[in-house]
Amino acid sequence: MILNKSIFGFFLGTLIIGLGACSDSSTSSQLSGISIIPTQAFVHKATAANSSGASTFLDGISHPEIMDPNTKIIVTQRLDISGFISDPSNDNVIAVTYNESEGVWAIINTNGSAIPNGARFNVLIPGNQGTSFIHQVDTSGLGGGRVFDHPDAANENARFFITPVYEEGSVVTGHRVSVNFGGFIELGYRWNVRKEHASGLSQGEKFHVYIPGSSEVSENLHNDLAAPLYHIYNSTHPNFSGIHFITLDTTGSNPYINENYSIGNSNNSNIFIRNLDGSNIGTTEGFNVLTVF
Repeated sequence: MILNKSIFGFFLGTLIIGLGACSDSSTSSQLSGISIIPTQAFVHKATAANSSGASTFLDGISHPEIMDPNTKIIVTQRLDISGFISDPSNDNVIAVTYNESEGVWAIINTNGSAIPNGARFNVLIPGNQGTSFIHQVDTSGLGGGRVFDHPDAANENARFFITPVYEEGSVVTGHRVSVNFGGFIELGYRWNVRKEHASGLSQGEKFHVYIPGSSEVSENLHNDLAAPLYHIYNSTHPNFSGIHFITLDTTGSNPYINENYSIGNSNNSNIFIRNLDGSNIGTTEGFNVLTVF
């Protein structure tokens, strides 16, 4: 959130005396000594220069946080349409990994297939308006390791966004995953990770998790028409101009939904969710959607 000095001073007048300076930089604002670090988002395009095989390396020069192994990035595949031409489709499960030799975070295809040149991804760098943490599966833990160990796990209205993480020698999910607000005998209803392959999570699997703050723009959307493209925002919608992130929400869905999804812009007129294999998005499929401006 960026505070404009002139407007801020106009409304608050002499009340701001003693509260400290209010910075108007793009990375933080201050009020009463409390630093607000906005969530950042950018679009990454895989090229021959920044990719190798199943990995594409993010730009740590433009975004220094990408060089920090403690940054808990969230990634959504992006596929735009311009005229009759669309970005290359990457119908694979992706994860993020910190590449020690390059000193940056990278996006990988977990099945080892090459990321196509031109494939694009929306990348989120958390600030402090929301909550970011690592969820690592302990099969002896809450709900067999599925349940998020966080106070908001019991809040049905919370919005969870997740990205699998791979570390050398560790386990990484090879299947699609979703978030789900489901019931557990020992816990009641809690947000949890669901593997969309009818198999349980494995010990040690790791995920970056982001819960947007109340000042951020997120919502839960459910498709009501089976079609290859699920249009969510038209060009007059206030959320149209942002960078968007999605996580499949299978709350209330019994069938497993073993699909890969992307977000995209169709001819600068609609923001849509797309099934990357080209098949219809079913009416049982819901999505948590976050817009970063």
